[in-house]
Amino acid sequence: MHTRLARLYGPRDLRLEVADVPAPGDGEVLLKMAAGGICGSDLHYYQDGDSGPSGFVSRSYPATRPRAASRRSGPASPALLSVIWWR
Repeated sequence: MHTRLARLYGPRDLRLEVADVPAPGDGEVLLKMAAGGICGSDLHYYQDGDSGPSGFVSRSYPATRPRAASRRSGPASPALLSVIWWR
């Protein structure tokens, strides 16, 4: 399985890439991005490039839907939309 992503390598150097996605392990659910937002830090990473690591992939404020689940994770309905808050 593959996914598309935007990876930031430096100031205004945002590249679209394709990456492999492993199958979910025991008790895991693979989530598909439905929508996402950026925060002020993401904007500064893009404009200035001095605050984030090279090869940075923003994961701010994603809204996701289940895409695949392992046998031990239980049912995962594609109709379920969830928002993940990173801490």
